[in-house]
Amino acid sequence: MRVGKDMQFFGARANLAKALLYAINGGRDEMTGEQVAPAAAPVTADVLDYDEVMAAYDRTLDWLAKTYVDALNVIHYMHDKYAYERLEMALHDYPVHRFLATGIAGLSVAADSLSAIKSAQVKAMRDETGLIVDYGIDGEFPTFGNNDDRADAIAVDLVERFMGQDPPAAGLPRRRAEPVGADHHLERRLRRPHRQHPRRPASRRAVQRCGRSPSRRVASTAAWVRRSRPSLARRLET
Repeated sequence: MRVGKDMQFFGARANLAKALLYAINGGRDEMTGEQVAPAAAPVTADVLDYDEVMAAYDRTLDWLAKTYVDALNVIHYMHDKYAYERLEMALHDYPVHRFLATGIAGLSVAADSLSAIKSAQVKAMRDETGLIVDYGIDGEFPTFGNNDDRADAIAVDLVERFMGQDPPAAGLPRRRAEPVGADHHLERRLRRPHRQHPRRPASRRAVQRCGRSPSRRVASTAAWVRRSRPSLARRLET
């Protein structure tokens, strides 16, 4: 990013390994049994079939991408509303170009799991409710990160599948470069009197605690510079 011109909203990570477990179990969590992702038909075979798993995985990744982007938009909207970083943003040139970061967690785990399903035999172990809670592997399979294209190609395909999604964030603006008024960064808090935290006494607000207006604080700072740094004060005055 260009210093002073661009900024980036953090993106956290979307967990593709956990999404694979949801896909196999029809959207249910294997630890709690709760329905987390939208309900879908679970994989019912005792030995997991690669094509069947990938079809379920695609549906889950589509849901995950939409949920991920919606969550990021909500997080950054509420952060800007209640904890706007006005000091940092005041150091940026107008107009500020905004990036929204996104990322993946669990890529190697998901790639290895799919590689095992494709190249070996992965047996599903179910509890009394039919929920898959563990797996057994018979045979050898290539693993990601060992310069083996059979596994590395699966990881590349996963990244392309997930990052190729274009989920609409319903009801929320898409993140892109947006013009911002010159006074927006410095005066945003001052124009919103309702921003006082409901559980924080008004006496804890900085302006009320010091008991001085901004103009008095500036005058006090200028007097300190004249007393302590006369040479600097003379340069500033000229």
